[in-house]
Amino acid sequence: MMTGMAKLLLSLFGLLIVQHGSVDAVYTMNETCLYYAGGYIANPDNCQAWGYCSGGNLTHQGLCPDGYLYDSSKAICNYASQVTCSTSAKDICANLDEPGYVADPNNCNRYCYCSNKQIVSCSSCPTNQLYEPSLVECNYDYTCPTDSVCRLVKNNVFVGASTCGEFIRCVDGTGTAQKCSNNTYYNNLTGMCQKSNPCTTTNNSSSVAYAPDTSACSAYNAAKGGVQYVEDGYTCYGYYSCSSASGSGQWRSCDFATHFNPTLQKCVSPISYACKLNRCGNINIQFATVPFTNCTQYHTCSGNQASTANYTCTNENYPYIDEVNGGCVDTKPNYAICNITST
Repeated sequence: MMTGMAKLLLSLFGLLIVQHGSVDAVYTMNETCLYYAGGYIANPDNCQAWGYCSGGNLTHQGLCPDGYLYDSSKAICNYASQVTCSTSAKDICANLDEPGYVADPNNCNRYCYCSNKQIVSCSSCPTNQLYEPSLVECNYDYTCPTDSVCRLVKNNVFVGASTCGEFIRCVDGTGTAQKCSNNTYYNNLTGMCQKSNPCTTTNNSSSVAYAPDTSACSAYNAAKGGVQYVEDGYTCYGYYSCSSASGSGQWRSCDFATHFNPTLQKCVSPISYACKLNRCGNINIQFATVPFTNCTQYHTCSGNQASTANYTCTNENYPYIDEVNGGCVDTKPNYAICNITST
């Protein structure tokens, strides 16, 4: 039977997937930035790489110099000998001096046997069991440490929780759920508690740094079957991965500088898709076109936020806003958002 603590963690961390007895809970850098007020983070796919979060967006990426690896606990590039790389079982094996079993950091149900710094074989635990490295065995009651956004951020910092308005304290790669006091709410973008609830949204602006759980999967087409993707209804870049019509599904984020197109079921360039929500989200632009205005009005962008006010170009010779190039132009851009006139 699952312990009460395990149940709590499963409900707390919204990006946890449980399918066919496996647990795959890898946060991408884009997803991590939605919860982190700002700073350097690790790249889950490359021990030498790092990213930088600002305003809910992944704004920069880079590589540490040769001979150095990114030390997520200190948020610095450190000597490779001082960093235990754990982006994959292969990386862990490469740093293992003696033969032995290692946990797959990307799947708590899976473990591998290493010899001569290479993977010899990998296996999966029985259904509903997870691999516990300290005991070198599969267990029912083990709590997977990779089910937290804390894996990629600096040690001893606070990040937002999937329950909007609450937060997690990250220590040694795992998180402890906490709430703000005196009826205040945690704001992911500022990293502070505030009196107003940051989770209210409108079509013109969004003060929420991630998409709250919804019943989005109710639109699932059972006749079609398989995994289907549904827009979250709050952001231009968030979507749910649904396997049935029940539950809230698995929320995902498009790569930086892309928006989710529900018709194509994939993330695309914002130029090619006319998202009618907050177009400032997940893309580094100064001005975002107001839908249904033929690119004659715009919002100003501040990080993931869009202004509530609509603005127009002041020079009559340059009446159109070009959100890609960041200025007013004389000819209407041929972007999808410029060519919609009604819902």
